[in-house]
Amino acid sequence: MKLLLFSFLAPAVFAQDPFDVVSAVDSKIPSSQTVDYVCSFQNSWSGTNHPEQYPSSAHWSSPVLAAHSSAYTMWEDGGMATNGVESVAETGSTGSLEDELDGSSAVGDSETGSTTFNRNTQTQTFDSLEMTPTTSYLSTITMIAPSPDWFSGFYNMNAINEASGTWYRNFVIDTYPWDGGTENGSGYSGNNPATSPTETIKRFSVNNVPTNGVFLSGDGTTVLPVATWTCALEQPDPAIFTPSCFSKRATVEVEGKGTIAMDQLQIGDHAKIDDASFEPVYSFGHHSKTLLSSYLQIYGDDMQHPLEISKDHMLFVKNTQKSKKAVPASMVKVGDLLVMDSGRVSPVVKVSTVVRKGAFAPFTMSGTIVVNGVVSSSYVSLQGSDSILIGNIKTPMGHHFAAHLMTTPLRIMARFGLLGTEETYTEDGRSTWIAGPHHVAELMLEQSPALFGVTFVLAVNLMTPLLLVEWLWVQPAVCFVVAAAVWYYHINFAKKNKMKSL
Repeated sequence: MKLLLFSFLAPAVFAQDPFDVVSAVDSKIPSSQTVDYVCSFQNSWSGTNHPEQYPSSAHWSSPVLAAHSSAYTMWEDGGMATNGVESVAETGSTGSLEDELDGSSAVGDSETGSTTFNRNTQTQTFDSLEMTPTTSYLSTITMIAPSPDWFSGFYNMNAINEASGTWYRNFVIDTYPWDGGTENGSGYSGNNPATSPTETIKRFSVNNVPTNGVFLSGDGTTVLPVATWTCALEQPDPAIFTPSCFSKRATVEVEGKGTIAMDQLQIGDHAKIDDASFEPVYSFGHHSKTLLSSYLQIYGDDMQHPLEISKDHMLFVKNTQKSKKAVPASMVKVGDLLVMDSGRVSPVVKVSTVVRKGAFAPFTMSGTIVVNGVVSSSYVSLQGSDSILIGNIKTPMGHHFAAHLMTTPLRIMARFGLLGTEETYTEDGRSTWIAGPHHVAELMLEQSPALFGVTFVLAVNLMTPLLLVEWLWVQPAVCFVVAAAVWYYHINFAKKNKMKSL
């Protein structure tokens, strides 16, 4: 069996498992990278913990550690010992097992330690072990000596947290005594008759230890661990950027192309914005294929894949009154109703975090875009709230509308073809069109509420006429009616003035 690990593991033990994961701490290093672990072995087999017939010559054979893929198993509970495992379990010799490791394409790096006697040495640390995305599993074995065919270790430990997509920063494992199933014997001695037929590998417990009680605790109620393994990453955590965008695993529907990954979306593509409408992508607020970024994974009840979105980026939900509003992803919780492109809603069933390479924030003319089927905003909340805050006062203006208002000049430039299809981006992936205004907005938010409030009101008054002009520009019928009304008023005003003059 394989031990399943979760990111929330706390110091605890799981007695029914083949080994106990005492702790497992996440790193920020994505599982796509190759890493190095340094592992150490700590002896726990002693006359105090395992008093029955504890030998004066107690020692451990040279431990073997191997990194491998899921296609390889060194040994496992209920399995049969290979020649290499049998050799280690009965004699402590590692040569045959090392040959098996070298002969398997599923095995990567491996290390062999040294023999240690318990009366002299309690701990040994091994040379660093390289682990790759394809060889992320770790297995170990070392003989409990002297013994018939007893050993300890762990197997198929995945050093990647699949939930977060990162390597573990460190993990600590308690291991137990095992019977290799190849040699008879009930005491701490070798050169016993072979077991015939060979039996499966099994972990010693209070129910199957030899009748003399070896390995039992002093009170005879349990079999305590005989060793502890600690493995830690050598590489430090990288700087993790928290962008305002979607991950490269997000998907969008593009007219003429179908559903594509976010990192394949281009300026000029017509992306889906609701049930049946498509609009051109005129810019990217953020665009980087290499930036290491942190995202929330939001799972809808009937979504095939979660929406991977940064915590400040906004998406649309329906509240208890069934009205739609844009909120930052950080506000979304289990039970909230995601607005889907079909008009239906999808209850949120899970929210988790993940680290990915890549960050993308496409801008459309309406400021909305459908991502993974969820109607989302093109914009972010710079205050982590759904509405603009001036001090402690929550204004009626939402961040989505405010951002759409402030980007009006950029859209007008795009409508006149002044932006083109080639953009440049800053080192952290921001569009050079957006980086300056974004920095100014962040600076204003650092000012006093009074100064921010006055500046914000002025900006709204400045941008509102531009938004009105843009709206009239894209609504020809309304524009015609307004023009006709102006013309009619002008004609009638002119007639009235002429009559007065007579």
